[in-house]
Amino acid sequence: DDELIAVEWDNSSFGDNSKTLMLWDEELQLGIDMRKVNRYEYVRSLSRRFKVFFGETADVLDRAVPNRLVFHNVYPNPASHEATVAFSTPSEGMVHVELIDMMGRLQWSMAGSFNKGFHQVELPASVMAVTHGMMIVQVRTATESSQKRLKIK
Repeated sequence: DDELIAVEWDNSSFGDNSKTLMLWDEELQLGIDMRKVNRYEYVRSLSRRFKVFFGETADVLDRAVPNRLVFHNVYPNPASHEATVAFSTPSEGMVHVELIDMMGRLQWSMAGSFNKGFHQVELPASVMAVTHGMMIVQVRTATESSQKRLKIK
């Protein structure tokens, strides 16, 4: 069944605290930060099992672990002065996050050792201020890579 299902929630009522609230799509191994977005759409035939994790960020991230590199999202998209890259890794290791223009030129990169689980990296405001148009955001490890498009206004 390829029916598209939408789940929505009012994240303005979650309160002003430091707890993390994540919706975890088990089949797609996709984490959704329920404090930053208020809607998730999925295809019924692809996603049938979900979990919700709530608590201290470190505890939530320790429980939301995929079995492969998953590039969740880059948001907001389009972006103007800030963007967040969300990804999960199945094990500890080096991860590269790169911003590449449509001509294949590297505009920004960072590399770091990340623990297993869910991570978010902020694209620096200084890069966002001087880069415009369609870009490719790439997340890669030693064995896997994934790309998404980002429009910078």
